[in-house]
Amino acid sequence: MLNMFSAGDFLDKRSVISSIKLLVFSIIMILCAVLLNECGKTLSEKTDSQATVTAFDKGTVVIIDAGHGGEDGGAVGINGCIEKDINLEIALTLYELLRACDVPAVLTRSEDVMLYDNSLPGKKKSQDLKKRLEISQSYRDTVLVSIHMNSYPSEKYKGLQVYYSGNDPESKVLADLIQSKTQLLLQPENKRQTKKATSAIYLLHNAKVPAVLAECGFISNQSEARLLCTKEYQNKIAVIIYTSLIEYISNQRI
Repeated sequence: MLNMFSAGDFLDKRSVISSIKLLVFSIIMILCAVLLNECGKTLSEKTDSQATVTAFDKGTVVIIDAGHGGEDGGAVGINGCIEKDINLEIALTLYELLRACDVPAVLTRSEDVMLYDNSLPGKKKSQDLKKRLEISQSYRDTVLVSIHMNSYPSEKYKGLQVYYSGNDPESKVLADLIQSKTQLLLQPENKRQTKKATSAIYLLHNAKVPAVLAECGFISNQSEARLLCTKEYQNKIAVIIYTSLIEYISNQRI
C-alpha cells in the first residue's frame, strides 16, 4: 500500500523536525551556559597563553587562535564592527567552555594585541603569524582552531565556512564536523562546503597538526553583521565549535 502525503503533511513533518533541532540546540546552549557559570576561576586567571606543557599532559591541547588583534583590526563590517573584536569574543567563550569541561586549551591571544617583538627585525604581521604558528607547535598533541570573520564587496553573501589544512587528513574531519553542525543546528540554509586552504592562509598552510580556520560569517552582510555583534549569537558560534571539538577529540580516543 502506498503512503500518500499531502503538502500539508510534508510541511508539518518539516516543522516537527525544525522544532526538534531547535530544542536540541536550546538544550545544548543551556548546558553550556551552566558550564560557563560553574567555572571556578575568572577568565583573567585562566588565560595565560603560555601555560606550561606539564599542566596539559593528560590529552589533546586545543589551540584557539583569535585572528588579527592590536594594530591589525582585520575586516571592518558594514555596520562598523571590527573583525578582531568579534574573533576574540568567540575565542574567549570557546576557551571557557573547553576549560570548564577540563579540556586543555590555550589562547594565542587573550587581549587586543598583535604578537610581535619590537626588538626583532621583520614586519609585524609576519612576526605575528609566525608566533601563532609557534604556539601551536609548542605542545605535544594539539588541534588548532583559528577564528575569523568573512567580508566581500557584495552584501548578498553570508554563512559560516570552514577551511582546513592539507597537511593532516584529520583537519578535514574536524572542518566537516563544524560545517555540518552549523547547518544542522544554526544555519539550515547554509549549503557551503569545507575548503582546503591554499598558501594564502599562512597558519593552515604551515601547520603540522590538525588545523582549521572558521570564517564565522560575513560582516559585509547587514543581517549577519548585526547578529555577529551580539553576545547571544557569538555564544552560539562558540558552542557549535565546542561541540564539534568534543566529538572530534572523543572519536580520536576510541
